[in-house]
Amino acid sequence: MENIGLESLLRQYITNAQNSMFTAIPGRIERVVSLPEQRVDVRPIVNRVKPDDTELEHPVALSVPLVFPGSNTSQFSFPVSVGDTVLMIFSQRSIQRFKLGAKDVHRPIDLAKYSRNDAMAIPGLFTFPEAKNNPSKRSLNHSTDDAVMVHNIGTSAECEVRLKASGDIVINAPGNDVSINCDTANINASSSTTIDTPQTTVTGDMLVQGTFTYTSGMIGSGTAGGSTASITGSVSVTGDVTAGGISVMNHAHTGDSGGTTSPPNS
Repeated sequence: MENIGLESLLRQYITNAQNSMFTAIPGRIERVVSLPEQRVDVRPIVNRVKPDDTELEHPVALSVPLVFPGSNTSQFSFPVSVGDTVLMIFSQRSIQRFKLGAKDVHRPIDLAKYSRNDAMAIPGLFTFPEAKNNPSKRSLNHSTDDAVMVHNIGTSAECEVRLKASGDIVINAPGNDVSINCDTANINASSSTTIDTPQTTVTGDMLVQGTFTYTSGMIGSGTAGGSTASITGSVSVTGDVTAGGISVMNHAHTGDSGGTTSPPNS
């Protein structure tokens, strides 16, 4: 009979215990059970290798909580799909009661430790070749020096909010609509505001509290602007209007006999 020492027995015991312990591992989403509930089925994708060199594929972990950055009042959420890779982490105690709604201090439903049944999934883990921060994966120009929130990566519908390293903020949505819905909107620019668009529509009343200047000719894009301004409907003005240096309120006409008329407001 082979004489097995205490040290060998302890090593084997520790190895066996570690083999049944789950800590963290890359996983792949196999099914999106419910995105509103942040619930997915995930399979660990790094197989277990036994001492005889045979491989064991991990079973799918069911109803895994999907972790988005957030709180009770705010959250950053986004779609996930089958095939997305995630970081699976495993609780040191059972989270089965927690998943069902137990948010206060409570006794676990069982005595499991580091079990595959107590997994949580954090999206955003990629292989090096598939890393989405790579500018070559983007449809829009991308700098890794910027902080960016981007959607529809690599498609014609890619859109983003970009906080540039310079401190500038840029919203890019080429070919898509940008809508702002609110009760009151304020734009406070200490220097200037430029609107460069072929057409601007104002559906409500417009109040200009400063000087309104219309200039024909070249506009910001370098294309020729209109030479005239057209107004449909009546115009009410408090005060005088001057056109070509001639006052509407105080101008006079030369009559056929050579005399001049009185100004309109006299």
